[in-house]
Amino acid sequence: MVAGEGRIAREVASLWQGDKTMKIQESRHDEFLTCEVREGIAVVTLGQGALDITISLTSRDNFLALISEVERMDEVRALLIINSSAYPGVEGQRLFFDALTGGDDTSHAERERLLSVEEHARYRILMKLMDFRKPVVGAMQGEIASPFFGISLAFPLRLAAEDMSVVFPRKEYDFPPGWPLGLFLPRYVGQGRAAEMMLSGRPVQAATLLEMGLIHEVCGADSFVARCIERTMELCRRSGHRVSEINRMLSPDPAEISNCFNESMTIMKRALHSALN
Repeated sequence: MVAGEGRIAREVASLWQGDKTMKIQESRHDEFLTCEVREGIAVVTLGQGALDITISLTSRDNFLALISEVERMDEVRALLIINSSAYPGVEGQRLFFDALTGGDDTSHAERERLLSVEEHARYRILMKLMDFRKPVVGAMQGEIASPFFGISLAFPLRLAAEDMSVVFPRKEYDFPPGWPLGLFLPRYVGQGRAAEMMLSGRPVQAATLLEMGLIHEVCGADSFVARCIERTMELCRRSGHRVSEINRMLSPDPAEISNCFNESMTIMKRALHSALN
């Protein structure tokens, strides 16, 4: 059900071929991810194969190791995470849930294990990025699946391309939108509006997200990456330590995050049980 872990692991291992600038080599005709330092900004771009970060333990651990390496680089002042137009966030969610709820002979226990791997990966990634000692900026384009948008809500700066929208592919399978959206969304828009968004499952366009205060700027498609780097550099003109500390002060504490995650896992397992019966 989850294929390609060996291939992805080999690709991620090539991240350390470089020195101060790390760039993964293309595999076949697509990219897993790239990481390069541009003007003091570590720009991590998620490509076509990057969904394996959440469904492959090897890919997840190598991604977390990459973030740790970037954090130790003295010349890096901030981390900018961008999804490329090829990143299969929504398509990947559908493929994963097709496999998770499909009618083959995979045992219930194995399906629950796969679900747990995917959910725990997002938990580990979120905690790693929240503990990052320098500012983290999220830059999104195209359709962004709700769980991954939820992670971006932990960042002090969130940017979007004009074609960006948040979508809820899990609704097609009668599953909740996915952790950690439910943790952060009410903090921005209130309990009522958060419930409306999560229950309706209607796509939310970038312009609307801007009005709601969920993103900080909608950038033109032609200069998207350049503008994201520019905004990140503007953020770095302030004290990076101060930005990180203020963001940490405004974030939920670790106990709240852990409790919300455990509750979400219980709900997701119930939804899986219902889908299989």
